[in-house]
Amino acid sequence: CAQERPSSVLLAKQNSVSINRLVSVSIEALVQASEAAEASESSVSGDAPELAQEAAQTPVILDIHKLDCLTEWIFAALSYLELPLVDDIQFQLQQLRRTCHKHLA
Repeated sequence: CAQERPSSVLLAKQNSVSINRLVSVSIEALVQASEAAEASESSVSGDAPELAQEAAQTPVILDIHKLDCLTEWIFAALSYLELPLVDDIQFQLQQLRRTCHKHLA
């Protein structure tokens, strides 16, 4: 997923459990990237040396190519998601909504 764009052929071969897992994993990756970006912004103040080293690496949320790839996977996984949505997916969608709102604000 990190190296390739989503393809219809690959996603069509997946069963509903795999698609549900892909939705969960891709949204969780976006949430973690968002949290890493926030941590790197707060570590710029120079509190801890190990945090400063992490800040030297560009977080996924700030790397437009990686962010684009991640959002493509989320959108593709959601487009192949079948009903009914399970509670875990509902939770993931709420996390996605909160993360998007946080970055748009």
